[in-house]
Amino acid sequence: MGKLAFEAGQVGAAVQGGDAVDHQAQGVGEEGGAALLAVGLPELVRLLLALPWWRDCSELTEAEAVEAAADYLEDEPDLYAERDAAAAALRREVPSVAEALARLREVAIGLGEPYALLNAEEGNAYEPLFGPC
Repeated sequence: MGKLAFEAGQVGAAVQGGDAVDHQAQGVGEEGGAALLAVGLPELVRLLLALPWWRDCSELTEAEAVEAAADYLEDEPDLYAERDAAAAALRREVPSVAEALARLREVAIGLGEPYALLNAEEGNAYEPLFGPC
C-alpha cells in the first residue's frame, strides 16, 4: 500500500513517474477524508475545469454537482466564461459533468483503493473522502 501525506484542504501531487502524465493527484477534505482524484496533471486539469466544486460532491452524483454549481455561480457569475477561456488557453476540452463524475468515481473508488493517504501532522490514515457508489 502506498503512503502519501497531506494536510486538510490540500490537493497535492505525488510523483510516481518521470513526467506529469504519471503523477497522481490527491485531495484532502476539511473534515478528515481523502481520495485519489486524478492520474496525471492533464486529468486533474480536466476535473478542475469540469467540477471545480468537486469537494461538494461527496456522493458523486449529478444532482449534487448541479446544486454545487448553482452555489458557486452565485458568488462567481463569470465562472463558466473564465473556465472556457482557461480551457481554450490550455487547449483542453471541458468534459461533461457526467464524464467528470464517472472518471472521479473510477479513480477515487477504484484506482485509489490501495492507497493510504496520511495526515501530515498526525501520521494516521484519512478516511476515504468518497464512499462506494
